[in-house]
Amino acid sequence: DRLGDARGIVQAAACAGRAFAPDPLAELLGLPRPAVLASLDALVEAEILRRRHDEAETVYEFRHALLQRVAYDSMLGSERRAMHARIAAALRRGESVGPVLPGILAHHLTAAGDTTAAARAWLEAGGAAARRSAYAESAGHLRRGLGLLDDVPDAEERRRLEVELQASLIAPLAALHGTSSAELAACCRRGLQLCMDGEPTEQVFPFLFGLFTLSLARQRVREAASLAELFVSIAERKGYEPGRVIGHRMFGMALLSSGDPRRAREELELSIRLHSPDRDAADMHLFGQNTRVHSAALLSVTLFCLGEVDEALRVGLRALRSAD
Repeated sequence: DRLGDARGIVQAAACAGRAFAPDPLAELLGLPRPAVLASLDALVEAEILRRRHDEAETVYEFRHALLQRVAYDSMLGSERRAMHARIAAALRRGESVGPVLPGILAHHLTAAGDTTAAARAWLEAGGAAARRSAYAESAGHLRRGLGLLDDVPDAEERRRLEVELQASLIAPLAALHGTSSAELAACCRRGLQLCMDGEPTEQVFPFLFGLFTLSLARQRVREAASLAELFVSIAERKGYEPGRVIGHRMFGMALLSSGDPRRAREELELSIRLHSPDRDAADMHLFGQNTRVHSAALLSVTLFCLGEVDEALRVGLRALRSAD
């Protein structure tokens, strides 16, 4: 309370984060740089902040997280929301008010009360973390997004966001808990329910694939075969050619697991014939597998089960060379 003009500056800084640079803070507040620096120096003298040098710039940070909390809690709720909204707008313009990490924009949008934009930002942050194989972080971001959906006013936008968030959760949950986990099952079933409400959307495929993988892992072979057939049926109806490639491979896997290698061979050979490397490249990242390599590897095992050992070795070696 005795800080005078520095009070508003330390409150804005508390919203920006534990550490911050003075220039973006001055732009955020619309104040001259010298005035901001003078207030920051006063806060250093008051032992609220400390100054450190990072490469070419000076950075200020709160001496303790509790000091940041006190400054933050001294603001009215409406003031906090308005400041977070200003920080989010600055980040979107490319102005770094504080450290820019994937979840920072999502955090500020959430604190600003912009739930629709915040849920979308948590989705993007979760995807960025998954691309770095930071699966625990990814799942946390995506769940933060899911937790905001009740406050998204538009029903269709809410459904669309939930589908995208649930689809993005599949890979992190599989990595963290395994392909037969209850967490993955709940995610895929919820996503499938959303996508099958009316005419199935193209976003149904990751959920079907996840449930198929889960069914095989739990040795529910008939259920896996039914899911594979549904996958192929929807892909044909939608004209989704990469989906046909993946669906026939899935059906071949289910048939091989059920002890029917002859029909499995037909499905796997069809999957290989339908495959187009250029067209199907994006789906390799979506489903986490190179369809041609996986189908050829499965075909090699199938041929071996049929007693065609030489052909099985030839197909298997070709799959190994393709994987390299």
